[in-house]
Amino acid sequence: MTDDRMMRRFSGPSHARHHPEVDGDPDAVRESLDAADWSVFTPERDLQPLRDALTALERVHGVTEAHRYATAKIKAYGAQLRHADTHRAEVLTHVLSPCGRYLALGSRVGEEFDDGGVLQIWEVATGRCVNVIDGIPGGVGWERGRHLIQWSADASRVAVVHHKFKVGVWESFGDQEDLWGEPIAEVSVSDSRPGFAFAPDGERIVMWGGWYLEDNRGRLVSLDDVDELEDIDDVEALVPVESLSDEMLAVLDGEPLCLDWSAWSKDGERVYGYESSGWACSIDVAARRVVWLKQTHDFHNPLPAWSPDERHLAHQRDGQLVISDAVTGEPVAVHAARPGAALLSWGPGGRLAVVVPATQRRGRAPGRKYRQGDRGARLRSGSGAPSDRVRHA
Repeated sequence: MTDDRMMRRFSGPSHARHHPEVDGDPDAVRESLDAADWSVFTPERDLQPLRDALTALERVHGVTEAHRYATAKIKAYGAQLRHADTHRAEVLTHVLSPCGRYLALGSRVGEEFDDGGVLQIWEVATGRCVNVIDGIPGGVGWERGRHLIQWSADASRVAVVHHKFKVGVWESFGDQEDLWGEPIAEVSVSDSRPGFAFAPDGERIVMWGGWYLEDNRGRLVSLDDVDELEDIDDVEALVPVESLSDEMLAVLDGEPLCLDWSAWSKDGERVYGYESSGWACSIDVAARRVVWLKQTHDFHNPLPAWSPDERHLAHQRDGQLVISDAVTGEPVAVHAARPGAALLSWGPGGRLAVVVPATQRRGRAPGRKYRQGDRGARLRSGSGAPSDRVRHA
């Protein structure tokens, strides 16, 4: 759309022919807006063509003074500013991209189930919503779920748990017309609430079964093979049971190798994670081999936490706060456990925070009620005991 057509709404035909194209000089567009008769501006009639024109200008020149001037004017003349693509229901999950530039937020379905859920992608530096993936079948994630949205390393693709038993992959910044509902690839399990790990290359997924499967070992799925995949049980297990050592089998205690939370390492070589009841492991993907598997926690202690650089793992059990090498699984430092700890959280520079509840009710097992983000928790500063702050060895 040209600035002529946009301004004809306000100034009339006699003024329109003197105004430049929208994809021309932003300063000239600013002058055109200044010359318009804003007293006749009507949001219901004029806002959409104005927005389309400014969007076209932004594609070429970015946000200019013309955008800021128009924003001030339309607010003065009755237009309400809000993002056009909003969530229709509760936001259930969110995650930053690996580069830290983008934040993805996913929501459940609203009153109309068939309308699906929404995934918004926001630019952190500007606070702008830069893309919306709408109509995601069954909505995104579930209550209190973790790691339900995962990015590829370059943030070009995003994998999302939806319908509570599927993982779909979308282009993060694809055309709006191509982003309604259907993913470019989709993998599902036969029951509910799967775990998964999305490869940094955006081409592979490790799927872990949900709640009810007896044999829910991880399956390594290439997105190139998804269209021909009829049943995920036909896919070879990521780690053959016979490859596990006796010590590993003893830790599993008859249960299958299945992770409740998992991640793919940035170098693409490992998948690591934990099972909530008490153990964690690291898997060499190319070799399809468990490098290490050991007990790391229990129901009275916080879940294990990997450092942002993936070099170390913090875990607390049996009265000890242990820092292990995340590649080998071997301990590198041992500290006294923090009684009642609810959360282990790594920060920059190799610092580890141990979060404990500010108050505890009598008779409640310490640490079980409190989760990240809950009210009633406080962070002990690094100036306290050694177990409050841990630096890399």
